[in-house]
Amino acid sequence: EIKMKDGQSVVLEMDANTRVALAGKRLGVSDLKVGQSVKALGFGDSLKDLIAFDVVINEPGKGG
Repeated sequence: EIKMKDGQSVVLEMDANTRVALAGKRLGVSDLKVGQSVKALGFGDSLKDLIAFDVVINEPGKGG
């Protein structure tokens, strides 16, 4: 679940094709932690049907 800048929450499913990165380094989905600030790019038919294909963890202190 991701909280967007407008305060709305959406759920992005992740699959084997989802890429996760931090500072240009490729990580695994298991490296994502609750409360981290991320930028996520996904696709779907609506905000209730989204699959993430690119998740970038914002570096601590850099926001997003």
